[in-house]
Amino acid sequence: MPTRNNIEFAMIDVKTDKVEKHIVNQSLNMCFATRPIDAGSIFMDENKDIYFNCVGSFGFIPGLNGGIARIKNGSTEIDPDYFIRLNQTEVAGLSTKHADYISTMCYAGKGLLYAYISSNALAPDAMTNPYVAMTNVPVVIDLKQKTMTLINGMEISNPQGIAVAKHKNLIVFGSANKKATGFYTYNPETREVAGPIIQVTGNPCFFHSFEK
Repeated sequence: MPTRNNIEFAMIDVKTDKVEKHIVNQSLNMCFATRPIDAGSIFMDENKDIYFNCVGSFGFIPGLNGGIARIKNGSTEIDPDYFIRLNQTEVAGLSTKHADYISTMCYAGKGLLYAYISSNALAPDAMTNPYVAMTNVPVVIDLKQKTMTLINGMEISNPQGIAVAKHKNLIVFGSANKKATGFYTYNPETREVAGPIIQVTGNPCFFHSFEK
């Protein structure tokens, strides 16, 4: 767990393995930059701006905050003027209003990020049994407008079955829920949810499409 609101990165020259810079930000009041098990938690958009997920304290330590920050194209500093702090951003359509952390995410282009967020208030056992508590819901995050909106039509998942990936024009979500565990699709154009397209035994935690 983090002990203070620091965002830190090592900038490394991959040709020489030399550390070029230690990047630190304290002004955004967020911490725990990127989630090691989630390759999508740091990405570059069409403008070559680098965005990243700050996991914070998974909602366990008040004041150690999560959200999204960025490094602008051409800079080697964390942008002090851009952030989406979860404790300050309501999730439209979510009964608990706020997320505690972003579990996994997939950038789909045009400033739209599809993700699972975890809200501990959704489950009475979230703080005592966080690995299987039903706390994760799918959302769309508009990086330009700095908004978060619940995707309706899917069940609440545990934090293990939370794949998010693209397949052609669809967003695919893995969901380990109480109704039907498997992979679901979301059409961003029609906002239609379908599935489970594939049902699985266990946690649907990863999906990759070889389609272009």
